[in-house]
Amino acid sequence: MHLREKFIASLSLLMVVYIVADYQLKGGAMLTAFDRLEQDAAQRTTVRVKAVLEGELVQLHGRAMDWAQADGVAEYIAGDRPGFEELRLGSNVLGREEIDVLYFCDAQGKVLWGEYAYPELGSRDEQATIAVLPKTGGKLARPFCTGWRPEDQMRGLLRSQTGFLNTELGALILSTEPVESRSDSGAPLGFVMLGRFVSSTLINQIEGGVEADNLSVSFFDPDGSSTELSSYVETYGGEPLIAKLDEDWLQVYQLINAGMGDTGDGTGQAPWLVLRADVDRGISRMGAKSSSSALMTTITAALVLMFALMVLLQKIVLTPLKSLMSNAVLVGLDDTADVHFGIDRDDEVGVLSREFDNMMEKLAASRAALVDTAREAGKSEIATGILHNVGNVLNSVNVSTSMLAKKTEELATKDLEALNAIIAEHAADLAGFMSTDPRGQHFQPFLSALTDQLCKGKNSIATELKSLDVGIDRIRDLVNSQQDYVNRAEVIEICDLSTVVERAIKVSEDVEGHHHDFEVTREFDEIPRVPIDRYKTLEILVNLIQNARQAIDACEGGERKLTVRLQAPDEHQILIEVQDSGVGIAQDSLAKVFDHGYTTKPRGHGFGLHSAANAATEMGGSLTAQSDGVGKGATFVFRLPIRAPQLNRELS
Repeated sequence: MHLREKFIASLSLLMVVYIVADYQLKGGAMLTAFDRLEQDAAQRTTVRVKAVLEGELVQLHGRAMDWAQADGVAEYIAGDRPGFEELRLGSNVLGREEIDVLYFCDAQGKVLWGEYAYPELGSRDEQATIAVLPKTGGKLARPFCTGWRPEDQMRGLLRSQTGFLNTELGALILSTEPVESRSDSGAPLGFVMLGRFVSSTLINQIEGGVEADNLSVSFFDPDGSSTELSSYVETYGGEPLIAKLDEDWLQVYQLINAGMGDTGDGTGQAPWLVLRADVDRGISRMGAKSSSSALMTTITAALVLMFALMVLLQKIVLTPLKSLMSNAVLVGLDDTADVHFGIDRDDEVGVLSREFDNMMEKLAASRAALVDTAREAGKSEIATGILHNVGNVLNSVNVSTSMLAKKTEELATKDLEALNAIIAEHAADLAGFMSTDPRGQHFQPFLSALTDQLCKGKNSIATELKSLDVGIDRIRDLVNSQQDYVNRAEVIEICDLSTVVERAIKVSEDVEGHHHDFEVTREFDEIPRVPIDRYKTLEILVNLIQNARQAIDACEGGERKLTVRLQAPDEHQILIEVQDSGVGIAQDSLAKVFDHGYTTKPRGHGFGLHSAANAATEMGGSLTAQSDGVGKGATFVFRLPIRAPQLNRELS
């Protein structure tokens, strides 16, 4: 896996962990906070419902007090105010007072006047009235006629009573107020009872003000209630009971102490009034939506952050590292590659870049030194090989020369000299000497033997000379073979061609041994460093510049000018031109200047331009000559291809 993919995988994993952790922490805290807000809102809803009902009770009690203290009420209950019913209790008294129950009773609970209306039924018949307020013998039950305290009930004392009464038609908000005598005794004459049903009309009014649905008000029924509600009633401490009805609704319960005994059993114990309401879970939905929005925001922020980090990593780290890797691989595949990082930064990447460039410069210098050393070592090795092989051949040559010396010494030259002296001595009478002198008679056999001995010596010397000639040819072949090997060797380096050309100019001056009275003009284009065989290029240029110098020296009079040009006409080749104003070349000689052995110089051997042309061909280039004729100078053009390092595998 590449470094970029590792960074992406690591950042992605980190972002996922961050998003999950952020959602768990923030989302959980947010949902908890919204749940708490929703619970508080539900609690406030039941508190408001309870407050509304208790407010209705207070308002009803105020009206009961007003009626108890109104003019004519005490007289009416005492029986001294005829016509009171028509005057004050005329038609629609309940509607005017916005109440559902109005009773006037004496101290014993006898109903003097009473009217009842249930909003849903609109009925005022006696049966309905009995269903609401049961009577016995025209009297209300005793608990309605006395106070709420047991001692009041035992003594029959009339006191104010307010609370909620459980009836067959539902919960009734009820308030009774004693009517006292106007005499000095101030004894209660009876009481006034006002009531208002918790009807659907009232419930709808309450729902509109408290943002609750399905509001119901009923008395607690231990037998018909759920275990959860029963447990809640038993342990009630003032807080509401809140339960999840579904994903959209909460069901909230709240209790109100009825404040009046259940007249059905006569115990006087006040039962619980249960308020139940459905509260919309809009806050939870808002919280879930906010949590989702927060999650999307976190994901978006994480993606933007990851993208920004990747862009920064790509720009600051990955791109430089990729370039460094590519250059390192390039150097590993081809150590002649000319690579430079060149990042001018103050951070670690900049330091790494500079150190890499320094390392490459040192590597180039070390390689150049190594090439020089290797070439010198190669020369030494070649020389050693030549000396070794030549030494072996020279052994046989030495043997042949020794044999030649010995054979030469063995030649009967002294006998021949003695014979020549005798002939010279008797030259005047050689015939007589040959016929009469005893020595003369041995002359012919001696001459025959001497001739035979000289012939054998000649043949032996000829054989040794042939062997010597073979040895010398062997030595020449050994030298030529080593020279061919040297010519075939190629060492590629990344070089600055302008430096190589300058070196060639300097070397050609040193070869000549003196400075010329003309100036060398340099016309160099900006050319990047290229891979070449530095020694072969230097050998070719030295040969061309040296020939140009000699051509200018050989020209008498006229312009004395040497121009060296370095150009790159396109991205595939480089031209090095050596132009002189020397003696020039005849047209018929242009085609032969690179032939082996051809020369126009008195002391030339015809090998320099031939070897230079061969070296140019071996480098994949060419060497051509141009001249307008004798005395018009010449131009030699060295075309050198630009060879890009070949990579054997893809860089990524």
